[in-house]
Amino acid sequence: RSETVLDDFLISMNVIRAGRQIVYEPEAIALENGTPKSTDEFRRRVRVAAGVSQTLKRGQFPSLFQIGDFYRWVSHKLVRWLGPLAFVALAASSLSLWYSGWVYRLAVASQILFYGLALCGWLAPRSLRFGAVNVAFYFVLSHLALAIGLVKGAVFRLSGRWQRTDRSPISSQADSQVATR
Repeated sequence: RSETVLDDFLISMNVIRAGRQIVYEPEAIALENGTPKSTDEFRRRVRVAAGVSQTLKRGQFPSLFQIGDFYRWVSHKLVRWLGPLAFVALAASSLSLWYSGWVYRLAVASQILFYGLALCGWLAPRSLRFGAVNVAFYFVLSHLALAIGLVKGAVFRLSGRWQRTDRSPISSQADSQVATR
């Protein structure tokens, strides 16, 4: 279908649903560099998550009767895609248990600190040089994009067309490493 967002994922799911196997090739090499700007990465992740929602709505995942494949799909994909819900549940449960003991207050304080570090990364991009800020920023950016994309894909009709993100070519050093293998 031309409106399919994650056609590469759909091909893999169709192979599995047809009772075939996807085989790992240890000699295969793929090189990909990241997007240079967090706004581009955010947009890319929203699009991918919208495509995830599309595949879920269409039921394009392994059948429950394909027990091993279904289990791998749930444990490797579905659980990760539901991450934003888990973090909302974690925050809500920690807050609701605030008066139940110091460990819950510590959990709330830890979450506030973590999200505060992410906010620092957003408000002051130079702070991203610090590991803790960078990790928190990237983690929150990824899960926020995932949440927005899942809702977008569930509510709106999607187009399979996408805009390529600007990426610099992979360095010649990486090319020479590939050539020597």
